[in-house]
Amino acid sequence: MIGMGGRAAIAAVILIVGILSSSTLLTFDWNGREGTSDAGLRRQLSLEDYLEMKNKGRKKVSTKDKQEVDEETAQRHRKSFLGGIFPQTDHNMIPIYLRDAQPKVRYLDILMPSRAQKDDEQKGDLAFFWHIPKASGSTMKNVMNFCFGLRRAEKTEAKASLEFVREGILNMDTATPEGLRHSFEEELVDSGMVDVIVSNYFLAGSALFNERHYGNAFTIFRHPIYQAQSLFYYRRKAKWERSYRKELMHITFETYISNPAYVDNWMTRQLTNSIPSVELTEADLERAVLIMRKKIFVGIQEQMEETIRQLMVRFSWNETDTGCAYALIKDRSNANEYPNLSGGRGGATWNIAAEVERWDLQLYEAALIQFAEQGEKYPAGPAPEDGSASFGQAGGESYQTVASTVWSR
Repeated sequence: MIGMGGRAAIAAVILIVGILSSSTLLTFDWNGREGTSDAGLRRQLSLEDYLEMKNKGRKKVSTKDKQEVDEETAQRHRKSFLGGIFPQTDHNMIPIYLRDAQPKVRYLDILMPSRAQKDDEQKGDLAFFWHIPKASGSTMKNVMNFCFGLRRAEKTEAKASLEFVREGILNMDTATPEGLRHSFEEELVDSGMVDVIVSNYFLAGSALFNERHYGNAFTIFRHPIYQAQSLFYYRRKAKWERSYRKELMHITFETYISNPAYVDNWMTRQLTNSIPSVELTEADLERAVLIMRKKIFVGIQEQMEETIRQLMVRFSWNETDTGCAYALIKDRSNANEYPNLSGGRGGATWNIAAEVERWDLQLYEAALIQFAEQGEKYPAGPAPEDGSASFGQAGGESYQTVASTVWSR
């Protein structure tokens, strides 16, 4: 486990290094489309240059927002960004129909996951995969479908329906605000037709669950700067996606992330019901960490083998074919390749990115600590006598080593 001294050291690194934000003044609408730009700012900014520009720009933007964004527009923005429906919550704004992420662990369930028994009150529970973009989400969905035989909703036809379009895939939409509303009205979690709900919207996705069918939430985190890079380059080429923007071909990553209208700290905002025009604070970070630790079982994209191992133990999942999950997470055919960051870690662009994404970086650090703690709570079983590789077996790195290695800058 990472001690208090280690946590303090990591936190100090965060404060020194910073996160991502502005470089060229572009204008984006709420769907991320690019508008006008100022080519004169396409130079390499220092962190000090960026902070000065950001502080000047923020005053202008906030004044304009107060004048032009009426309540109807704000509600439309909130629906687009947060998913349109909201779960029942407790006094800490934590969804009440999500199970705690760290239930009591029974020793036999760890040694023999196939024998794990659910309490009667939890037999109707479903898994809830909060899909963070560009963090091995497609791989995880394939693993759940092909390796664990889990059924999920994914709209592939023009009109949603409670019909299977292929094995394990129900033609319902949990990826858009309209689809989530429809799934709620159709009582998707009560249908008995899905085993897992997948959505980018944490709070709106949580709203699908009820007193009859609770959700067991999990996610896969990725280093926020690498996640932002991957999303930027993906949006430049993915013509089949709604998020495709050909205009991004004409700007740099630094320009993209430095724009004052760039949607920063996406993970923290999704957890705390904070739209992009709201300035985040330390209180928002604390609430995001509280929700994560209380309700979300975390995986780390940079440690997918250990992530899958922990998920198999936590959810009592078993492979339909031994080695299936390992093969899929090692398959690079769906990888989104992109160039290295100019200047590398600690360079000018990295430091700007670190300043912009400072809350998500600290949330990620907390996720690494939680991931390490999960590894100690769900230890690997004995290694196979024949020496073969298998998820859930001994032989991996220590969890403190995993966390410190992933976080090292």
